[in-house]
Amino acid sequence: MPESSSSPQPDSRTRREEKTTAKSREVGAALHRARKRAGLNQPELSRALGWSNPKVSHAEHGTRGAPILDIANFLARADVSPDEFQRVMALAKLPANGYSLQRHPAGLPDRLHTLAFLASTARSITVYEPYDIPDLLQTEQYAEAVMRRGHFVPGKVIAEGMTARQKRQAVFEDDKRDCDSTFYIDEFALRNPAMRDHMGEQLVRLALATCRQRCHIRIVPATGVDRDIRNGFALFQNAHDDTVLTVNTLTAMVISEQGGDLAPYQQKIRTLETTALNELESVDRINAIATTVT
Repeated sequence: MPESSSSPQPDSRTRREEKTTAKSREVGAALHRARKRAGLNQPELSRALGWSNPKVSHAEHGTRGAPILDIANFLARADVSPDEFQRVMALAKLPANGYSLQRHPAGLPDRLHTLAFLASTARSITVYEPYDIPDLLQTEQYAEAVMRRGHFVPGKVIAEGMTARQKRQAVFEDDKRDCDSTFYIDEFALRNPAMRDHMGEQLVRLALATCRQRCHIRIVPATGVDRDIRNGFALFQNAHDDTVLTVNTLTAMVISEQGGDLAPYQQKIRTLETTALNELESVDRINAIATTVT
């Protein structure tokens, strides 16, 4: 019987019984993708590996914590490229404690596969950005200026980062996706004098984004800014209410799903809900600032 090409979806009873982690879900999705690219169905791969069908299913769903050796055998049987093999194995070897630190070129988190995975599987994304326009809403000109800003990143790496960011933006802008996105943006990011030359087109893009049904932009006015959290961050929640936090630093991204880590950022969002302008007021503020940009 033919299989769906989409990511595996365990039934709700299985998900309640088998707790997954962000890492195990991402590894499972990579295994599922590798099998599909190899043109194998689950029974075929099960026979090739000498596994039961449920064992293959659990590996692709990210349940029961597949051992490193099993993951390696799965990837080898699916004949993945050496680069993909190394990438997935490195991911699988990360600590299984719901916390990781993934390094990237300065200012270029887009090259992290984990970031793309979280965005593509989210049903809701909540972003707070204190200094810049959130990357999913950036124009190409603005994004390149941010990437080049004092980081001394080679041009080739920036080009690769731009390609990765545009792919993420394309997924975000797909109206067929069942995902709500809310962006809290400090007013400073709209008035930042260092980015003034790039703000005309950027403000137009922001205004257009507010017209999208499932994109919510709320501006945090200068009077409501509290620098208790100084780094931009995002909360990703999937269809099973699994919540993952990502926190931006210059050269690495912190990824966590531990309750103690999530709590202060969730509290920050609750505070922003009361201090940020509502969506209509935010549109007015964006348009007002746009009139001052030549």
